[in-house]
Amino acid sequence: MITTATLCAVTLLAGFTQGISGFGSVLLVMPVAALLFGMPVAIPLTGIVALSLNITLLTALRREMRGRDIAPILVGLVPGFPLGVMVLRQAEPVVLEAILATLVLCFALYSLLPGRAKPRPWGGRAGFAVGVLSGGLGGSIGANGPPVVAYLASQGLPKDRVRAAMAAYFLLTGCIITSTHVVFGLVTSQVLELFAFALPCLALGAFLGTRYCARVSEAAYRRLVTLFLLGLGTLMAGRVLLQ
Repeated sequence: MITTATLCAVTLLAGFTQGISGFGSVLLVMPVAALLFGMPVAIPLTGIVALSLNITLLTALRREMRGRDIAPILVGLVPGFPLGVMVLRQAEPVVLEAILATLVLCFALYSLLPGRAKPRPWGGRAGFAVGVLSGGLGGSIGANGPPVVAYLASQGLPKDRVRAAMAAYFLLTGCIITSTHVVFGLVTSQVLELFAFALPCLALGAFLGTRYCARVSEAAYRRLVTLFLLGLGTLMAGRVLLQ
């Protein structure tokens, strides 16, 4: 009873967080699910949770979606994934995680400096580089999200367009991840039962988060995303130090 109640609570929070910012559900669900059910269940369960959230968000924000917002990133992903696999064979995963945590923290702290309230777009070439970097991180340590979030948050786009772009990107990568889990038999009946049990709380959280985001100004949204990235970088750094 306590286990299922905890799962419902964390999925409610995950839905609320992603409903506001457009990302973050994996960071909340994965560690709690791993503690409750073990990694073999937590990994596919978290993937399905994130996939369902991104489908919901992209459906709600479909009119804000622009293919050009994520096109350079997707092009960069193609060489990035195999590059990441090659890097993983040569470097320790903890070193890669430390580098990523440092980059995320530096970006977040820099974005919070006085005079950085207005975003400065990186441009299409930077988008391709972000795609390569994200693909490389996804192929090596499975953390392809932070560079994309930082890039999209810096483009000066309206908040709903940023959230739509994030949802589209994470939906595409999530389909690949979950399809892989299905092929390898990781999506078991237990995983599906837990997801079905938590789905109402997940949907409620996403609804509340989306409603709250509608009341947040553009500047406040960018600051909120930056604070989320700061928290993400801190969590990653803490995990590295504990290894």
